Amino acid sequence: MLIILTLLACLLISEFKIGDNLYYLINNKNNTSPTNNKKEVTVKHNLSLLSLSIIVALGGLTACNDSSDNTTSNVEKTAPTVATTATETTPAAEQQTLLTAAQPRQLDDLTQYVDPFIGTGGTGHTHPGAVAPSGMVQMTPIVYDAGTDKWKVCSGYHDDETELIGFGHTAFSGTGISGLNEFQMLPFTTETMPKDADITSYHPHIDKSTEEASPGYYHVKIKESNIDVQLTATERVGYHKYTFPDGAKPKINLVFTDFNKQTNKVDYSVVDDHTIRVTQTISSFYTLQQDTYFYVQFDHKFKIKPEFHQIKGWWGPTESGTLVLDFSDDANAHEINAKVGISYTSLQGAEQNFDIEGTRTFEQARAYTKDLWNKKLNEVKVEGGTPEDLTTFYTALYHTELAPHLFQDVDGQYRTMRRGDDAFVKYANDPDSKVYSVYSLWDTFRALHPLKTIIEPKHAVELAKDLIRKYEEGGILPKWELHGDYTGTMVGYPAVAVIADSITKFPDQFTAQEKQTALAAALRSAIYKSGNEVMKFDPGWRVYDGVQKENLKYVDGSQNSLDEPMSSKCDPLAPAKDSLCGFVPALGQYHGQNESVSYGLEMANFDHAVVMIANAADRADVANTFKLRSEYWHKYWNASNPDNPSENWKEKYNMTGFMRPVWSDGEWSTSDDGEFHPYKTNSGSGDYTEGTAWQWTWFVPQDVEGLKSVMGGNDAFLSNLNEVFSNVCDSAKDSTCATTPDMTGMLGQVAFGNEPSQHIPFLYNWTSEPWHTQEVVDKIQHTMYGTDRGDIVGNEDEGQMSAWYVMSALGLYQVSGSDPVLTVARPLFEKVQIPMQDGVFTITAENNSTANKYIQSVTINGKPLNKNFTFDFADLKAGGELHFVMTDDVNQAMKADQLAKS
Repeated sequence: MLIILTLLACLLISEFKIGDNLYYLINNKNNTSPTNNKKEVTVKHNLSLLSLSIIVALGGLTACNDSSDNTTSNVEKTAPTVATTATETTPAAEQQTLLTAAQPRQLDDLTQYVDPFIGTGGTGHTHPGAVAPSGMVQMTPIVYDAGTDKWKVCSGYHDDETELIGFGHTAFSGTGISGLNEFQMLPFTTETMPKDADITSYHPHIDKSTEEASPGYYHVKIKESNIDVQLTATERVGYHKYTFPDGAKPKINLVFTDFNKQTNKVDYSVVDDHTIRVTQTISSFYTLQQDTYFYVQFDHKFKIKPEFHQIKGWWGPTESGTLVLDFSDDANAHEINAKVGISYTSLQGAEQNFDIEGTRTFEQARAYTKDLWNKKLNEVKVEGGTPEDLTTFYTALYHTELAPHLFQDVDGQYRTMRRGDDAFVKYANDPDSKVYSVYSLWDTFRALHPLKTIIEPKHAVELAKDLIRKYEEGGILPKWELHGDYTGTMVGYPAVAVIADSITKFPDQFTAQEKQTALAAALRSAIYKSGNEVMKFDPGWRVYDGVQKENLKYVDGSQNSLDEPMSSKCDPLAPAKDSLCGFVPALGQYHGQNESVSYGLEMANFDHAVVMIANAADRADVANTFKLRSEYWHKYWNASNPDNPSENWKEKYNMTGFMRPVWSDGEWSTSDDGEFHPYKTNSGSGDYTEGTAWQWTWFVPQDVEGLKSVMGGNDAFLSNLNEVFSNVCDSAKDSTCATTPDMTGMLGQVAFGNEPSQHIPFLYNWTSEPWHTQEVVDKIQHTMYGTDRGDIVGNEDEGQMSAWYVMSALGLYQVSGSDPVLTVARPLFEKVQIPMQDGVFTITAENNSTANKYIQSVTINGKPLNKNFTFDFADLKAGGELHFVMTDDVNQAMKADQLAKS
């Protein structure tokens, strides 16, 4: 009787996922495609489930649990895994050592605190669409910006815009560059279209009063037609539900163009009167041609009317257009449901993803994804705080889980980093380690990835190993990877910081060989010279009719615009004593580098990450070499010189110095007037990336003590911090006052809305007045984040801005992205609980309130913190308590002499 009851319970709880796995494991062991006969799939699927259940029951099954963290599989050792949830199966041996709570936890409905509309206004660039955690599918309305400011609709959506192109299936979140938004669907009725309207340019309007969104769900009505639209999604399948008004003749337009005009080509085939297959190829100025595959099925019959036309895209005129599906012959098509499986490997992959994840009804899919979100959000449980704090916090936590995106099919197939003659599609080697894409690493190495090491360490390790895999396939680490492409976007080689952080915190989760491979990846990325060697990957361009061939060279070259090493950046023709000059020279003399100061400072920081990886790999020789390289930032420090009026920064700006550009002959770079202007910025062609000397002077996170020393010690360091947080450029007196679109959230000259400034508030912890950190962080938490749609300052950047808020609200931050050391912030909640490897990490804030923003005392596991209000990651890894006592009196705020001696 027990066996029978157990079997029935497992059948109900698993939602047939075990059977799905077993069936496709067997059917795909020789890379065969799943059958198109859905009835046959169902029969075999149920037989497999029954067989597996009997075997498990006879083996002594006593309980079953839907949590994949408590599931094991022996089949995975010899066949590709079929993943049906965002959390894969975990081998039993790993359960005892890896990074999950020992006991099942009660899940609260924390999705009630998430508002996906936060960040969709202003410059946040997020979207409100339906998505599962790390979902390959990210369904969102794609709006049309009739004006010239395309930048604000980078995600495809902006709260200000109401003209609708369609409902897309992929999207970025928070980026400062547009992309994805492939394959949109637009329900309409001819009765409500203007008589002279062309469907290819028809943009009805969103009824903003009907919009609603929650994790995994989006709803709106289309104003002109009163069509009700609901969207939900699993990891790889998008679900649409369209309800048409009574008497309407329903039609759906399949849209293959977008406002960015990135589509190169579209192929489609009609499977039957319910089903269509689509392949869409897109390109932009930062990616190669990328194919996305869709398998689309409707619950009512349609007739098809293709309307293709040429568009002027990035690469010249290309064929794209729309397909109009007419459902008006079906009198019962008042409500139309559509399911869309997507893949980046093949049409077969899209159909297989559909077969596995498209078995649910709309309501079942919505409930399934809501459950996935609750599992993620329950990784951090908070008590206390205001209602606004709860909404801001859990929405921020939600945004940290949108990327990187899942990038493999249910059977483990994925598109590799493009290289040589290697196959573009392969199976993941390790069934327990998934493949991801959309790595905005220059942004996310700072807070997002360190946050994941705390709240979901298994996933953090998984992402680090995924980056190592990308090196093995492509020959170099990516810095902004997109669907198997090196985009060459942003500065330095930030992947090493993510890898170093995980390897240092979880050394037992990396084999000796993996550590050596990680070091090889770091070294290759550190010494790579784009101008002097050719990467061994085939960009795979396919030239279509009408595509301008001369543009291909430009894109091909952009993939090689990876950063050269700092130790060999100098031009050998320059009059320098040693061409290996140890810094990145400024543009303007001997062919230097745009944004040279930012490149040099970033690469010194990433060289420090190489030190951490080398230590983990037991390579002291490499660690010593890169320790020297990590100190090259000194070359840019230009101290105030009272004997030289042109460099008397103390008198001019009340600063003891700035990080300043240097020509390759070692002389300081100047503007045309012979002077240096710290307010001046010209992102892309100036000396600093998206900022000025005021912000970049502080970018030495790997050596704050060293920066403090060159600035003149505690008093000077404190004075400089006070100045940068209060200084305002007077344009009436200084014609060089300038900002870039990325310089947002200004606190004096600190541009908090952009990543290079985001560690600066915590540097007060290295001074004799550390309470300023709590003041500044509290101000940022309550003025640059909030519950309105425009309440994320700056671009949200695929989770980075949200991760900063989450960490600071917990009361901690990691200043150096590759060091396992944290410092304190301003806790917002009375109590926080985070499941860890061997227990629970608890954060408590006694006497906490809106007014009590100052830390009176703080301990970690009952002991004082280390110097600079820091503590080691090891102090929380096994659980424990970070305990704050808060006060509203700055005179009672904690002083440096209360710290442990270290």
